[in-house]
Amino acid sequence: MSDWINRACDEVDRLAAQDPYFQELDAQRKALEPIYQRILDSIPESDRENLIEYEYLISELAYQKIQAAYQLGCRRTV
Repeated sequence: MSDWINRACDEVDRLAAQDPYFQELDAQRKALEPIYQRILDSIPESDRENLIEYEYLISELAYQKIQAAYQLGCRRTV
């Protein structure tokens, strides 16, 4: 992983820890997590694997957009 990614991730984590809206969303996610896990446990394994793969791909797409936005921002500040 590139050094800039590590630095950027550390900075994002620091900012998110201070952001009330992020904290509210994370609390909502944590509250729903047992329900989500119960639902995952109740479906057939093949469906569970497909759902987990789908969620991974959504997350990876968002991550790639964030990287592109960061790189674009770096180019504009030079």
